[in-house]
Amino acid sequence: MAQFLDHEAEEASSDEELEDDEGIRRKKDKPKKKKKVIDDSEDEDEDEEMDPTAAAELANFIQDEVDEPEEDAGVGDDGEKRKHEDDEFEMEDLEEEDYDLIEENLGIQINRRKRRRVRAVEDDSDDEKERKDRDAIANELFEEGDEAGTAPVRTQEDKPRTTVADEEIDEEGESDSDSFIVGDDGEPIKHRRAKADRYEDAALQEAQEIFGLDIDYADFLDQGDEEYDEDGEYEEEDEDGEIVRPQRSRKTKKSVMDVYEPSDLEHGLRTRLDNEIRMADIPERFQLRSIPVESPPEDRAAAELQDEARWIYCQMFVDENTSNQKEAEKLKKQMANPDYKEESYQNLEIPSEEQKINRIKDILDFIRNQFLEDHFIATYRKEYHMSAVNYMAVNQGQKDPSKRMKDDPYGFNAEDIREIYERDLNWMQLQKRRSNLLKLVTKMQSYLNAKRMNQPELFQDSDEISDETVDFIRNATSITELQDRFIELKLTYGQHFPNLLKMEPKKKSGAVASANGELDAALGNGDAPVAEEGDATAEAIGEDAAEVARLKRARRTDPYFICKEAGLDKFVNKFGLTVEEFIANVDSDYTVTEPDRDQPDPEILAEGFVSQRFPTANDVLNGSVFMLASSIARSAKFRAIVRKKYFEYAVVNVRATNRGIKEIDENHPCFPMKFLKNKPIKSLQDDQYIKLLQSKQEGLLEVEIGVGPNESGNDPLFASIVAFFTVDEFGKDIQSWNVYRSKAVEKALKGFLYPVFAKEVHEKLMAEAKVFVKLNIRRNLFEWINIAPYTRNVETSGEKDQWDNLWDLSNGIRVVGVAFENNWDQPGFAVATDAYGDVIESIKLPTLLNVRKKVGERVNSDDIAKLMDFILERRPHVIAVASESRRAIDVRIAIHNAIDRLRHEEKLPDIQVEVVDNRLSLLYQNSETGRAEFPNYHPIQRQAVSIARRLLDPLLAFAQLFNLDDDLLNLNIHPLQNMLSKDEFRRTLEVEFVRRVNEVGVDLNECVNHPATHGNVVQFVCGLGPRKAQRLLSLVKQTGVIVSRNQLVMVCRLGPRVFINCAGFFKINVNDLSDTVTGEQYVEPLDATRVHPETYDWARKMAVDALEYDESNEGANPSEALQEILDNDAANKKLWELDLNAFSEELERQNFGNKRITLLDIRHVLTKSFADYRPLYESAIQNASLMFQLITGENSKAYVPERLFTVTVTGFFYHRSDKSEDDLRSDSWRDDAKYVRKRKNETWYCARCRQRDFASKLEVIGHILDEPSQCPGKIAGVKVALDNGVTGVIKLQNISDKYNSEEEFFPQDRVKVGMVIHARLVGDFSAEKFYGEFTCKGSDLAKDKSVRDAFYDPAAEKTAVDKEIKKQQRRAPKINYLKRVIAHPSFKNFDYMEAESYLKTQPLGECVIRPSSKGNNKLTLSWKVAEGIHDHVEIVEQEKENVFSLGQKLVIGDETFDDLDEILARYVQPMAVFVKEIMDHKYYVDSHFGQPTTHAAQRTVIDAWLREEKSRNPARIPFCFSAFASLPRRFFLCHLPRQNVREEFVTVTPAGYIYRRQPLSSMLKLLAYFKNHFQEPPPASLNTPHGTSVTPGTGSMLITPTPSHMGVPNIAHLTSVVQNMPQHVWDKLKVAGTTAMSATPMTFATPRTPSGNANAAAVHQTPAGVTPSGSSVAGTTAWSSAAKMWQQAMTGQPSGATPATPQSVGATPASSTNWSAAAAAWVNKSNTAAPAGNAAEEGATPTTAAVSAWMAAARNRNPGDATPR
Repeated sequence: MAQFLDHEAEEASSDEELEDDEGIRRKKDKPKKKKKVIDDSEDEDEDEEMDPTAAAELANFIQDEVDEPEEDAGVGDDGEKRKHEDDEFEMEDLEEEDYDLIEENLGIQINRRKRRRVRAVEDDSDDEKERKDRDAIANELFEEGDEAGTAPVRTQEDKPRTTVADEEIDEEGESDSDSFIVGDDGEPIKHRRAKADRYEDAALQEAQEIFGLDIDYADFLDQGDEEYDEDGEYEEEDEDGEIVRPQRSRKTKKSVMDVYEPSDLEHGLRTRLDNEIRMADIPERFQLRSIPVESPPEDRAAAELQDEARWIYCQMFVDENTSNQKEAEKLKKQMANPDYKEESYQNLEIPSEEQKINRIKDILDFIRNQFLEDHFIATYRKEYHMSAVNYMAVNQGQKDPSKRMKDDPYGFNAEDIREIYERDLNWMQLQKRRSNLLKLVTKMQSYLNAKRMNQPELFQDSDEISDETVDFIRNATSITELQDRFIELKLTYGQHFPNLLKMEPKKKSGAVASANGELDAALGNGDAPVAEEGDATAEAIGEDAAEVARLKRARRTDPYFICKEAGLDKFVNKFGLTVEEFIANVDSDYTVTEPDRDQPDPEILAEGFVSQRFPTANDVLNGSVFMLASSIARSAKFRAIVRKKYFEYAVVNVRATNRGIKEIDENHPCFPMKFLKNKPIKSLQDDQYIKLLQSKQEGLLEVEIGVGPNESGNDPLFASIVAFFTVDEFGKDIQSWNVYRSKAVEKALKGFLYPVFAKEVHEKLMAEAKVFVKLNIRRNLFEWINIAPYTRNVETSGEKDQWDNLWDLSNGIRVVGVAFENNWDQPGFAVATDAYGDVIESIKLPTLLNVRKKVGERVNSDDIAKLMDFILERRPHVIAVASESRRAIDVRIAIHNAIDRLRHEEKLPDIQVEVVDNRLSLLYQNSETGRAEFPNYHPIQRQAVSIARRLLDPLLAFAQLFNLDDDLLNLNIHPLQNMLSKDEFRRTLEVEFVRRVNEVGVDLNECVNHPATHGNVVQFVCGLGPRKAQRLLSLVKQTGVIVSRNQLVMVCRLGPRVFINCAGFFKINVNDLSDTVTGEQYVEPLDATRVHPETYDWARKMAVDALEYDESNEGANPSEALQEILDNDAANKKLWELDLNAFSEELERQNFGNKRITLLDIRHVLTKSFADYRPLYESAIQNASLMFQLITGENSKAYVPERLFTVTVTGFFYHRSDKSEDDLRSDSWRDDAKYVRKRKNETWYCARCRQRDFASKLEVIGHILDEPSQCPGKIAGVKVALDNGVTGVIKLQNISDKYNSEEEFFPQDRVKVGMVIHARLVGDFSAEKFYGEFTCKGSDLAKDKSVRDAFYDPAAEKTAVDKEIKKQQRRAPKINYLKRVIAHPSFKNFDYMEAESYLKTQPLGECVIRPSSKGNNKLTLSWKVAEGIHDHVEIVEQEKENVFSLGQKLVIGDETFDDLDEILARYVQPMAVFVKEIMDHKYYVDSHFGQPTTHAAQRTVIDAWLREEKSRNPARIPFCFSAFASLPRRFFLCHLPRQNVREEFVTVTPAGYIYRRQPLSSMLKLLAYFKNHFQEPPPASLNTPHGTSVTPGTGSMLITPTPSHMGVPNIAHLTSVVQNMPQHVWDKLKVAGTTAMSATPMTFATPRTPSGNANAAAVHQTPAGVTPSGSSVAGTTAWSSAAKMWQQAMTGQPSGATPATPQSVGATPASSTNWSAAAAAWVNKSNTAAPAGNAAEEGATPTTAAVSAWMAAARNRNPGDATPR
């Protein structure tokens, strides 16, 4: 054992050193020929900048090659021959010209070789060879497997070729690694060294076998390498005529960089850096840290660790957190030991401060000097961080091997050690930045000393850097202190930086920035608000002239130096106190030095400092205030004082945004903090701050950090500091100085320091909250993976022998995973896996949830029967059903019932059916890992595989997705995980995996045999990582099997450090390897335990002593004692009888230290080999809460009464009738109001189900008595559902506060099916039934019993809510529309206003298709007719597949289109062309000027233009076109024949123009028709009166008057009128109605009076004005008023409004035909008198008889009378 410990830190051999440094092995039998390669400038720079250490090592390497003896062991004469061949090879490529040149220069004759060309036989073409080379490189790089890194399987022909060099042996006979592993007798186990030219990585070895012996990893990475030219070979003849065949010429060969992208190599961990990490004997995670773990300097190693330990102690135990993190501390203890409980122990040792510091120092020594990972230290170095006395006390009587040993409550647990490791990184960062700043100060001192010597007249005492400054930097304990001091240095010595740069020696371009240049990159910007502090000035000490110029420019533009150059520093000295005196007052907290009171008035004094830069006294004062504030704010001492106070006074203020007011409800985590006022940062708990920041990022909250006010509302920090710079007197000059002093202090604090300190507070709060989030992420992951593999004994009902062979558990448990989607038309799948998760077989269940044709079934019985056949064939021990939804319970029950039936038939044993969480499976089915492993599987099929694997071992299932593709990072583990960076999240998961994988242990042979499922856990073993795990698995696979931990060194070539870290966590199951182990191989029983190899001797000693073996007997074998202890419970109990204290004292006397805790752990782990501490799988079958959590992903305990939910109404529920069928069919109840009622003035309804709209009482009775009855029963309430599958009801009395059981209440008036409403839970929630009762009454919803934060600001909330309400009231109502997803360039999700705005900037004819506000089956086409005129056309969709899809048929009017492109081509584009023709006409007049306007305003412009044209040429009849702004696609066509302008309209259609109802296909035809018919009167009803609207159509455009408000016609009255109507009147009305209704149906219109005279059908227009809505009063007054107004209109008398036709029911006939005919007959009234002519002419004035008829109707109002004529 002693020898083992002596050798544990030694390195293996010089060859292994070479491996670690270079990452590859080089052959030592012959030096590699050097070739000259022309490198670029960058390569030259890299060569020049080679690290001195690496250069020395390279020099040594070359020297070793030169000095290597030719006659090496195992080489002999062959080596000499090879040497000779190499010498010949140096001359073999010389050409004839080369021989001539050599002979000429050397003066000697050289034997030349004659060459002749020999044809080379090639099996493959160049392309084929290139392809093979590419495939070979691909195999080397990527065929190890993404997950396990395994090498491809090789056949017998692929075995490596053996050369003489393969037999080479080290000169010394054995290496350091030979003595690294010792045998039972303590002597080193000797073994032969590995063959010199074989590679450790199986993939590299395979590449060597493919490409030849000279290939190595460097060949893949080096550029400019060469390969043989296979175009042909040459044979040469020497002087004797003998033929000599030289080696073929070489040509440049492709490297891996030519074949693969660097990103692919980086992703596959195959870059040069990855190989260096892979080969280095340092834990991989140590190398990947942002600052790799490194040993402290040898000259002060102990002091360095002591300083770091004390610094970490202060960080962990002295410095307080900025926020309250008590819960985080408890969570750390729980994560360190899952069995942790708050227990009180007596007589425990409480370590002192020095003891804790020493323990931290020991832990740091293990990390930095011995390179041991934190979990290894926590497991195998407990004596150094725990008290043995305490450990024995808390674990007294612990004999259960299935439970972990408890930690010393006063010692350092695993979480503490992890924190020490992370704080070591912070220490390294501090050291690096401190060193950089010291270098800068040293250079500055050298520069200032030189300046003093060379220019003493320019040197000032203030320029000298004091020893105090140097000591401050050297003793700085935080990066913040270094930043403060650096900012102060920039202020004091900033003017010297450009000169200091000139002194720096120039470096070549491309060189790395100096250490001083790195400083500012490390320190950050400092204070952003101060000008030069945001400059990155400390990048400070650059290397070139550009840097000098930049710093000079910065100095010229810096306000501080501008003020200083203007001499204001002298005025600053007049403020009464120097900066140092003022800071001394603040630091002492009392006035040590009072300000000078004898200064004159500052404004008068400032007059003497006026300059060109500061022309007034006020400018001087302001500049001086700024300069003084800058000096104060940049003082390191002042910043430290103010920072401390700022953190004491800092508060958080929170206000919800308008969006936050709406979205942050009671279920939102920030609801209690929606409005906060002056909440101290120390009162923030756990992750509260990060929750606020998450809501801020989402735009829900505004979060500010500042200084909280005192009782008087002032800034307490400013008030306490400014008092030390002011004088408490009332003199005028003193008060004036006080004002400017206060301004300077205020500027320093609020202008410069407060923003910086607020950022620091934010960063600290964020860091502390992130720690809590990380712990919760780890806890959630821990709860998922801390479950032991599923184990269960199969219980059978038959004879035992009947099932022994069929259901044998010796090979582990077989699982069938069942997965499906919650969709009846999607198939399900069942997959059978073995105990290792490898798929045996899979079947498809095509209709698992499709029960549409299966009455009474919830799961398709056909698929269940198919599944049973599969189970009978594959004989699984358990069935795992994915927890997709509540349907998973139905599937589980169906499978269980089917198994139960077969069990009674003795065809199956009792197989358990479990429901398994499918969140990981959903991730796996769509992950790169899943697709790579099962590329041909259906996603649901892959989900079934993952479900089975998770039940087998959750740790393996989760670890499989922690891969190079970062699949696991897509899993939603914690709601705040997005607030972490990707690297932070990944490292958090990795920490937990490392902890749990090492606790469980890893079977390396299983990982090699099952790489897809087990291989990925190897990376989490201490000392390893993904790169080292790839290499290890490749070597193990190449070896075949690992039977001993010793082989990790002998075969896998692990270095001492990595081996020490990982050896104890690899388990070798000896029983599983009985067929593999040969008789010569020694099997170590302890390899199957958690005992570390370094303590094997102690374990053997304990076993021998426990069983009282005679060690003096030569034949005694301690391994037999160990085996008996492990196999025999009786022998195992004897371990507990040992006196371990005596054993520990003996070890201590032998200088092994106090190993009492280690001995206790050895005894504990020997009780059971690698006991799994994880709890057994807990079935959810009998646990309703667990089942609820699996299905919904939520905890049922969160469903508490009065909690607010968002629910969806799914229907109404009823209670069936309480009467018998005979009672219902009796007549006694039919008049009972309990069943049949009539609402006031409305229809009948069923009083039980509340169904309405029955025309009669008999219909209600039929509704109840029909067979089957249409009445569902008495309505009881509303059915609701949550998104997660929870259902519930809202009873009638809980729907509304207006509910009254004695009155009529219709719930369908309150809620509709599909409506989403808020509701609160009432009473207890049933997790078993997924059921709850809710209420949506307004009074219940208004109840808010949620607890608000102690600093909640209700006044601010009320103000914000009121403001939002007023804003909404002012806002115009917006029509909502459903956003659509339509793939078309013209489609946009615009509303009306957005479309109008969009079209304003588009050219004429441009269009946009958008959703319609009228429904989901409509679209709106908006296109630009003219500037300011946009046409909006409705498109009706038909044959839609769903709400969001586009209809297969699109209808505009009566025209049908197939798609949107057809609409644009056939509808929009033709009209745009016709519109352009009109607008391009020479007589087109712009009368609306691109703005909305009125008809009258346009006519004014048109009339003026026409009259002007008429005045120019009176003989001509001018005419013009103009766009009608009120009606798109309508254009004025006005002409001036004599004195009055005549107005007509032209309508644009896709087919052309419509003028006077005539379709005209072109502009020429339009003009021709107009010129031929303009003198003719236009047809009736063409000219649109004021207030009309247009109904667009695809053909003609009909103009219809704006309808007045009309009542619904009375059918009975109308029938009576028609029967009494004269026949000739009825015939005329039918003709008129048919004509008017043919194109545009009109439901309501003001009627004209029908006349029996055919010539009277055309009546004069209704007088201009807006037609008033009709009166609903059926009295004489209304009729008389109407008659008088008609009479005034007839006689031409002025009237205030167009008379309305009385519309009372039963008074005026309401036939749609009559009314429509009247509406179609109205025309515009002419401005002149009616033209003479017969009565049939259009425009005839209404007769007096019609008015008299209306008057008569008013006097003799009778509903049965006919309409007056």
